Amino acid sequence: MKPSRELFDLIKSMSGSEKRYFKLNVSLQKGSKNYLTLFSAIERQNTFDEIELRKLIKDEKIIKNLTITKNYLYKLIIKSLTQFRNDRSIDLKLNFILSRCKLMYEKGLFPEYFKTIKTGKDAALKHEKFTILLDFLELEKNLIKKDEIGKKDMNQIYEYEAEVLDRIKEISYYKKIVTGLFIELRITGIIRDENSDNRIKKLCSGLSSRESKIPLPVRAQNILLLAKYLECRLKGDFRKSIDYCKQRYSLILKNPEVFKDYLQDPKYDALEFHITSALRMNDFKEAKKVLSGLKKLSDNSAEIDITLTDIDIRLCECIENEDRITGDNLISELEDYLEKYKGKLLINSENYFRFSIIKYYFKTGNFTNALKSVNDFLNRRQTKLTPEFESYSRILNVLIHFELGNYKLLAHLIPTTKKYLMNKKKYFRFESEILRYVKKIISLKNDTSVNKCFNELFKKILILKKEKFEKNAFVYFDPERWVEMKILKVN
Repeated sequence: MKPSRELFDLIKSMSGSEKRYFKLNVSLQKGSKNYLTLFSAIERQNTFDEIELRKLIKDEKIIKNLTITKNYLYKLIIKSLTQFRNDRSIDLKLNFILSRCKLMYEKGLFPEYFKTIKTGKDAALKHEKFTILLDFLELEKNLIKKDEIGKKDMNQIYEYEAEVLDRIKEISYYKKIVTGLFIELRITGIIRDENSDNRIKKLCSGLSSRESKIPLPVRAQNILLLAKYLECRLKGDFRKSIDYCKQRYSLILKNPEVFKDYLQDPKYDALEFHITSALRMNDFKEAKKVLSGLKKLSDNSAEIDITLTDIDIRLCECIENEDRITGDNLISELEDYLEKYKGKLLINSENYFRFSIIKYYFKTGNFTNALKSVNDFLNRRQTKLTPEFESYSRILNVLIHFELGNYKLLAHLIPTTKKYLMNKKKYFRFESEILRYVKKIISLKNDTSVNKCFNELFKKILILKKEKFEKNAFVYFDPERWVEMKILKVN
């Protein structure tokens, strides 16, 4: 049995054109269409509710056979969506041409056979579907004993095949680098030391110096620009990373045929990464401008990503401006959204937003909610899957307990946090200075000493912000404003 929730999620994921296609197809079928009543009832629901669903249906006959109808409707929608995709899929069109080639061969229609192969080769090359292009070349080599083959230069076919293999190799080469960079981003985050910097340099060493026997395929150019974007992002050079996003977006616009039929439209990808880099520089104007362009391109399939990107921009602005009036409503909206799409979001995206919630509560002085959020975050199993945010959340955890006056707890928490970060090889000067000064401040007895200590920490922060690797910690969490406010409060 397909649970109603699964059916509900499937229907809600359908775009308007997909729904029209489904209804048109089923209207041609004969017999009872009880499943359409069920479809309409689920379509009217805003949130999943099994009891409410039965009330909406009303028809006792359908309710009695609800499990069977659910299963049938689920399978019918999947079949319809597959057909809908097939009509637009380049891969399936090319596979259809391959099948046609084989049919021509079986029928002995060899002139048509070679003509169809040429059609397939041209289409595969146009869309840079190089693996399918190899299939067409294999068919072209197939008729060695036939008269038609005498008209062809077989060496040319083999040379072209070697060239196609070189193109596949180029794409694979850059894909491997991008995979390594994404892993580095998820585990380490923006680099903080020489070792991480050397790893990135080693990973990216072939991006500029690689010599190619052939002109670089458009798909390889796209992956190369993505790799350069990730390299800059990992090094904290967000202005340069935006340049690569723009170049990538321009490349995709100029070559629409190559990027057709991708699982995720690379245009969205390029624009979303552009927004991410703009937000890391607190350039909200730029982020909003790019989001406006993203919305114009979007369809129903990108609704979740665009909504989250919109929330991200507004939340970053609230954190920067310490805007509690707008922010509290936004946090409620974000938490509802995370719950609604639980299991559908990438773990890294969800952890990023949960870390942002902790930062928001801390920056706006809501330390009770900050503590609840940080405890939830650190206790979630998924947090360990993206260590990028974990170390910064532990520093925030110490500062939250400091604000709540839990000094006895801090006497144990500070050394355990230090030990944890050292074991994870994430104990750098940023973390060291904050923990050292908090430990010192909780032992002081008078305001003059506390004030002096905070002033020293403030000076350290300004120094760290100028250092090559330490400045990258402030992308995740900048305590400068917090220390400044503590000094003012003591004074």
